[in-house]
Amino acid sequence: MKIRVAKTAGFCMGVRRAVNLVLEEARAREGELYTLGPLIHNDQVVQWLERRGIRAVREPEPGTGARLAIRSHGIGPQERHRLREQGFELCDATCPRVGRVHGVVKKHHARGYFIVVVGDPGHAEVEGILGFAEGRAAVISSPDQAAALPEAGRVCVVAQTTQSPEKFAEVIAAVRRRYPELGARELVVEDTICDSTHRRQREVKELTREVEAVVVVGGKNSANTKRLAEVAEAQGIPAFRVETEADLEWDRLRDFKRVAVTAGASTPQWLIRRVYEELARRDRERKPWPLRFLYTFPRFLVLSNLFVALGAASLCAAATRLQGLALQPLELLVSFCYVFSVHTFNVLINREAIALNEPARSRAFEHSRELWIFFSLLSLLLAWVLAAILGWKAFLIFTGAGIPGILYQVRILRRSRAPRLPFRALADIPGSKDIFMALGWTAVTAILPLASQGFHLASPATAVAALLVLGLVLLRSALQDFRHLQGDRLVGHETLPIALGERRARWLLFSLALALLLGLSLSAGLGLVPPLGFGLLLAVAYLGALIPLFSRRTTFQGLRAEFLVDFTFILAGLITWAWKLVS
Repeated sequence: MKIRVAKTAGFCMGVRRAVNLVLEEARAREGELYTLGPLIHNDQVVQWLERRGIRAVREPEPGTGARLAIRSHGIGPQERHRLREQGFELCDATCPRVGRVHGVVKKHHARGYFIVVVGDPGHAEVEGILGFAEGRAAVISSPDQAAALPEAGRVCVVAQTTQSPEKFAEVIAAVRRRYPELGARELVVEDTICDSTHRRQREVKELTREVEAVVVVGGKNSANTKRLAEVAEAQGIPAFRVETEADLEWDRLRDFKRVAVTAGASTPQWLIRRVYEELARRDRERKPWPLRFLYTFPRFLVLSNLFVALGAASLCAAATRLQGLALQPLELLVSFCYVFSVHTFNVLINREAIALNEPARSRAFEHSRELWIFFSLLSLLLAWVLAAILGWKAFLIFTGAGIPGILYQVRILRRSRAPRLPFRALADIPGSKDIFMALGWTAVTAILPLASQGFHLASPATAVAALLVLGLVLLRSALQDFRHLQGDRLVGHETLPIALGERRARWLLFSLALALLLGLSLSAGLGLVPPLGFGLLLAVAYLGALIPLFSRRTTFQGLRAEFLVDFTFILAGLITWAWKLVS
């Protein structure tokens, strides 16, 4: 089965803005924070928000002075005034696209127009729009309802932002037939359908030409999710609506060779990833044993952190040779054991985020948790022993790198002892995960070999090698952060893209990749490092080419994406060995 994930699947701008806004509000100040009804139409996200102390209420208790977030669907001016009169501190998470509809209705209502809203009666967004018409409005959801519209000298037609463009056009034609005497000034049509809705529905239409079935991920009450399924079915393609991977009807899906996965505007990437992973897992299970092994063995290497550990050993080989030092197997093994241990510890400790961002890894680690703890401790102990064998300087370097890595997620300070201090663990420092990871890798892959063989061998090449490792690992970590952005926000992790913002983080990555390319080229050209530096430009360029793929849209799903990023380090090792053979 070939599984294609729609590029437009996942949170739209308005939903992403609403979720980010309430999470920032909850983090910035203590105290109760409520949302007026579910913030978005997705039960899984609402449940996670409740774990973060953000509760949905239908009718908040007046007089409490609590903070109340207006959800992305918006509310009418009368309700906004009522809530302020009741003493609530409002946090407006209304989608700007919905806000535009409010402005259109308000303007035309003031000019005496009767408002016709093309949408779903009773929907929260529609109710908010009607509030700006102050009773002079009607809601219709199909062309045949236009005949029942009242007499009016002026009419303004708007759409619920998630409406189908085709349905909107049909209703507009029916409204024009209802008011044939009205000209262009008296019958105003405002296309207020969100661009995101257009793009999603257009992509689903395009996908139906290439697939045999479409899986639509989203809440059961989500209007735009329902319409995506309708678009697929209108093209003669079966559509399967699911909220989570548990809802997949595999008995009906198993016979399709090509399946597309799309999602509504209220569906986070981590839910889409779970559905994708489950489809891929079910498909793997029915393959013949040899083919299944070809699929599962690379997955096991990535899932178990053995692949990234092998990448660390490869990067250590590249950094060692770049400094003109001799390759020592024990140094490579220390790098391997360190990275395996630290990455495994962080998976074991960081259970919530892993469950959201990497469901396959979460299932594997939770199934054999004690075994992973044993192997992680064994690997760390082995690395310490090997570092001691390499000498006391190498041992100190390893200890300095190992302790922060192991203690990264551990709560060092209690709130009662330091109530004003915002950080209880290293993980609480914004962007610290990427920085500490890069520093730890640099210590064991670039500095430890020098400490083992003697600091008297230090040269400008040492600085070049250390900066190369630091930059590559920082790029690797930040690219993974972009994939895990929504899950990290929900659990409160401040990674680089969250701390800096997506746009600034993206430009930082491009700038860092360019600096690595220029710095390495210049260093090799000036003879500061061996000619191997020219060869390693390929690894830097490869990782740089992944930046637009990972930072703008999750083009690659699951462990395959992690494999592509971590292959950078394997590539650096392969280039080093090839250079050694030909030189």
